[in-house]
Amino acid sequence: MSGIALLVQLVFGFATVLAPGVVVARALGVRRVSAAVAWSLALVFVALALTFAFGMSLSFALALLLGAGAVALPAALRRWTKAPPVPGRWPVLGAGVLLGLLLWRVAGHVGGDGFFHLARVQKLLTFDDLSLDAANEFPDGGLHPGYAFPLWHGFLALVAKVSGADPVDVVVHGPTVLAPIVLVVAFEVGWALFRHPVSAAAATAAGVAVVAMAPGHGGAFTALALPATGSRQLLVPAALALALEATRRSGLTHFWSRSRQSLWRKGETSGHAQHVDGIYADCDRDVPFGHQLDRRPHAASAPFTTLPHQTADETTPKDGLRRKRWQILTRMASETKLQ
Repeated sequence: MSGIALLVQLVFGFATVLAPGVVVARALGVRRVSAAVAWSLALVFVALALTFAFGMSLSFALALLLGAGAVALPAALRRWTKAPPVPGRWPVLGAGVLLGLLLWRVAGHVGGDGFFHLARVQKLLTFDDLSLDAANEFPDGGLHPGYAFPLWHGFLALVAKVSGADPVDVVVHGPTVLAPIVLVVAFEVGWALFRHPVSAAAATAAGVAVVAMAPGHGGAFTALALPATGSRQLLVPAALALALEATRRSGLTHFWSRSRQSLWRKGETSGHAQHVDGIYADCDRDVPFGHQLDRRPHAASAPFTTLPHQTADETTPKDGLRRKRWQILTRMASETKLQ
C-alpha cells in the first residue's frame, strides 16, 4: 500500500471516530477542538462499557458511537454557527499538518511497551465476545493497574476497524493525524489563558519545541498514538483548556475531576464555591494559579474580574486574612498577570 493511500485511510478513520464528539460538542454550543476530543472519548467510553457489559464485538461499540452522533446531529446543525471560534487556529492547524507530515517521514517501528498496547488493540479488534478480562495482558492474570479500562486502546481499535488499516500502521503513523489536533488543543489552552492569538501561538510553539524537537527524530511526538504520550500531549491539555474556559466564563473555579471523569465546579454539592478574582503565573512563569475567595452558601458573590491595569495597592483586599493571601500571591506572581 502506498503512503498516500494509507494516510487517507488513517485520516478517514480518525475523523469518523472523532466526528460524534464534534457533533455533540456543537450541539451543546461549544466550538472547541478540546471539547470535541473530550466528548469523543466520553462516547467511546460509554460505547465500550456497554459492549463489555453485553459481551458484544467492537462493531457494536462502533454502532453505538455513530448512533450517538446521529442523535445529536439535528441540534448540532441548529447551533453550528452560533458558537464563537477561537481566532487564529487555522494557521496553527496548518502548522500541525506540516509537523504531522514530518513525523510520517521519521516514523520508526513498534517497540518496548508499544507491543503491549498493540496486543490490546489487536484483541479488541479480533474477539467477538469482548470483556475486560478478554483484554488482559495474561490469560489468567488480573487487569493491568494502569490500563484497567482500555479506553485509548479501544479508540485506536475503532480507528483501525473504520479505516481498514493494520493496527501497526495506526500506532506507528497515527501521530501524523494526531499532531494537528494536539497543536490546536495546545493553542486553545494558550487562548484560554492569554486571550491573545500571538501569545497562545508562542506557548504552543514552545511546547512543540520542548517535546517534538528533542533528540531522536521527533521526540515524544512519534509516540502520540500510545496512551502515556497521548494523555500528556492531548488529553491533559484538552481538560485544562475546558477547565480554564469554564472558569473564565463563570468566574467560578472549575477543575477536571479524575474521580468523576468530568469537569467539576468547586462547590457543586457543598455550596462552598470559589470565585476567581484573577489568574497569575508562579515565580517560574510556568504554572497558572488563581487568587480565589471562598464563598459559603447564601454569602454574597463577587463578579469575575481580571483587573488588567490596576496596581497591587488598588486591588489588595482590606481585611487582614485576604490581604495577606493577596500579598503572597502577588509576590509569587512577580507582578505578572495572565488575563
